[in-house]
Amino acid sequence: MRLLAILLFLSFVMVISCNKDEDEKPEVYAGVVNEGMYHQTLNPPLQLQIYLDTSLHYYFGADSLDLDGNGNIDLKLVTSYGEQPALRSSDELYDHFTLFLYNGFELATNLEEYGVGLGQTATATWVDTLSHNKKINDRPSWSETTTMIAMWAVPPDYVVFWGSDGPWYALTNKTRYVAIRKKSGSEYKYGWIEINENSRYDLRVNAFAIEN
Repeated sequence: MRLLAILLFLSFVMVISCNKDEDEKPEVYAGVVNEGMYHQTLNPPLQLQIYLDTSLHYYFGADSLDLDGNGNIDLKLVTSYGEQPALRSSDELYDHFTLFLYNGFELATNLEEYGVGLGQTATATWVDTLSHNKKINDRPSWSETTTMIAMWAVPPDYVVFWGSDGPWYALTNKTRYVAIRKKSGSEYKYGWIEINENSRYDLRVNAFAIEN
């Protein structure tokens, strides 16, 4: 009887273990393509085409990505910057690189707290930067859907209080990742976007992937 009880117990443990393995989804890491992910490598990399508005003395550029291959635009990349820093004088004209999200996509954010005087603080929300092989599933802060988040931004001159200009502002010749996710039923599908930043004015999308 004792042997039978032990065998039954071991069988029960094995069943629980098998069910657990089946239920667990693989973790998603920046730059790593798991089996079953939708993945695209861009050759050549996506580089925004910049044009100069000579009347405004300002450069503008924009492009877009379909992140899950269903034919819809899920992400827009938009940048603008002046010929001279002194031209940053309005809400419409300031130096920035911003991501616009659509169709339920979210991205991991970096929350920066900065002082605004009299002991008060405010919080700036930036697109977070991830290094290769950084775990994505447990990122602590995520954006809303259908929103815009800056990778970096230099405010108009009239803004008195400001933070660091963003985590992508000072990167040079670096490859970093944007963590993305989209809710499907009661679960999230996770993924990443690989970006090479030669300078804050020259960011190129090399690849992206998301769970199917």
